[in-house]
Amino acid sequence: MRPYRIPPPLAAVTRWPELALECAYSVSQIARRCGVTVPQFRSFCRHQLGCGAKRWLRELRLAQAEVWLDARLSSEAVARQLHFRDAPHFCREFKRARGVSPQAWRASRVWWRRVSGQELPFTPVRLPTPPKARVFPSERDFPWLGV
Repeated sequence: MRPYRIPPPLAAVTRWPELALECAYSVSQIARRCGVTVPQFRSFCRHQLGCGAKRWLRELRLAQAEVWLDARLSSEAVARQLHFRDAPHFCREFKRARGVSPQAWRASRVWWRRVSGQELPFTPVRLPTPPKARVFPSERDFPWLGV
């Protein structure tokens, strides 16, 4: 089995959440913006993140929704900013993923803050890590060569 090689245009991206938002969380737009094909981007997500591109983008989108809901933005405003068709579509997706509606999610955070005085963490989303820089061997790495 061949080792997976990250396409250089994707290895150069460091601001994934901002890129996803600018591209309206579209797999094809992200691939086009990065200068790779859609299959290359999907393969990159599978190898780097362990899930499909659409699933990862959905998680990223809902994680941003959590941040904005916690900042007291309305469901309509969050839906519009995150490029959902409409607010009901956003609420259905949020409830399917988190188990509660956006309003109930926000209320639970407010309640927790009031009772415990602490913040609840947001749902973590895994981001691609840049590849490690290749280190080329030098003569010192091979003392048995007698160079």
